[in-house]
Amino acid sequence: LTVTYSSSNEDVALVDENTGELVLETSAEGTVKITTSFAGNENFKSSSASYTITIIDPNSKGMKNNPYTVAEVLDGTATGNGIYVKAFIVGEFVGKTSNPRTSGFNGNTNLAVADEFTTSPTAHNSIPVQLVSAFQWDWGCKTSDGALLGYEVLIKSNIESYFSVKGIKSPTEISAISVPVTIN
Repeated sequence: LTVTYSSSNEDVALVDENTGELVLETSAEGTVKITTSFAGNENFKSSSASYTITIIDPNSKGMKNNPYTVAEVLDGTATGNGIYVKAFIVGEFVGKTSNPRTSGFNGNTNLAVADEFTTSPTAHNSIPVQLVSAFQWDWGCKTSDGALLGYEVLIKSNIESYFSVKGIKSPTEISAISVPVTIN
């Protein structure tokens, strides 16, 4: 039986009408609906099915291969949901004008991150990261007693106001890129 395939936006993705194989001929990004159709015959009714696929450039700013920096969050360049930010854990954020706490941690609900690791982070060069409950026991400063300070991390999250300043909320992914090593 003959099944055919079609693309709703051939500028983004072509589809081989006989095999259904996608062909990305340009660097265009966008959402495409791929539809497969069967015209029907004396034994079968005609039918169709479809799926939607979003084509993105993995090297676009804010993607895993090209994450935003803390400076880009602070200056408003980084916006949106589900984007990546690369930073160093520098402490626990305690307020919009207070410098991050680097010892004597109170809770596991947030972090302070900055573009460079420092033992004296300031409120103007760091941002708060709201830790959802799924990450609090693995990444929270109180639980780790600050052992994660200096970790370089990649965070997938939303850029939103937190503590009334630009920050990161509702992360869906946090992974260590590098960890500090001390050799005695």
